[in-house]
Amino acid sequence: MSENSKALSKPDAKYDLVKFFLSLLVLAIHTKLYSMILYPWLRIAVPLFFMISAYFLFSKMRDASPDKQKVMLKKFVIRNLQLYFSWFVILLPMTIYLRKEQYFSGGFLENAWAILRSILFGSSFVASWFIMATIIGVLIIYWLCRILKKDLFVLVISLVVFCIVTLASSYESVIANTFLFTAITKYKAVFGSFVCSFPAALFWVFIGKLCAEQKLRFKSTGLLIALIICSCGALFAEWKFVISLDGSYNNDSYFMLAPLCVLLFLGIQKIKPTYWGNSVYLRRLSTIIYVTHGSLIPIAGKLISIFIKVKISFLPFLVTLLGSVAIYLFIEIINKKCSSKRIGKILSMLY
Repeated sequence: MSENSKALSKPDAKYDLVKFFLSLLVLAIHTKLYSMILYPWLRIAVPLFFMISAYFLFSKMRDASPDKQKVMLKKFVIRNLQLYFSWFVILLPMTIYLRKEQYFSGGFLENAWAILRSILFGSSFVASWFIMATIIGVLIIYWLCRILKKDLFVLVISLVVFCIVTLASSYESVIANTFLFTAITKYKAVFGSFVCSFPAALFWVFIGKLCAEQKLRFKSTGLLIALIICSCGALFAEWKFVISLDGSYNNDSYFMLAPLCVLLFLGIQKIKPTYWGNSVYLRRLSTIIYVTHGSLIPIAGKLISIFIKVKISFLPFLVTLLGSVAIYLFIEIINKKCSSKRIGKILSMLY
């Protein structure tokens, strides 16, 4: 058994703790629980999530035969599709309420395409894009590596896509009236979101794969910390520059997220493994927060407006978080009290 396989034989709780923390960052972004000065650093959440997901999958696949790798890949895809469509069905009433105009304003074919497009290239239920982006991103990176053979080629391709995503996000005003701007506009007209879709996952998934295969390491802890601090400062400077541009489409992606998030992930890997059996509950809770918070935020806002007349900035975050926790506890209680294996299997799809 390889050193990598031994490390994965017992779950490392630090990754569950990180995923829970990242879920809170995502919730903070969507409920606007931040001083503007913190905004760019909150954007580390999604890249790190992609890297962690890819890292665990490709770590398992690393020493497996090609046939076994395909089995693992298929299992990964099915597992995430089950998660996606389970919550798609559960949250459908809320999705219809929130996106009635988007899904039901045209003819049958137009509406069907709007729903299919949101599933493949965006979010069907609110803030769900990262699940499908992970699935498609993993599949693309896996097959690119199989076809091109050279990691350098895949790195260049994924990095170019990352740059395009960033230009389509924080730098749209800079590329206005260019061929790239025209191409991005046409893409969005047909497929919808460019930033919140699988192209945004490719670079991070590939980095996660490189780390899983131990092809990307950093030996000096002191230098790593220094570079992380410098990258944080550079990200803040880039954010200030982007704000000064005025007219950007969506401040979701920044060039300096690439070095910062890669360095952060390498730093997480250097932390001594922690084995805590109950961390699985944090992992499950973080998943529930990811999939439910987008649909709960409007409900939280309505409840707050009814019962509390004074504006308190942290309340949307707190009420939404409590809602996600309540849903998670409900699922856990039902799962533990139910003796039916079939129902238990269905409930396990939810996280």
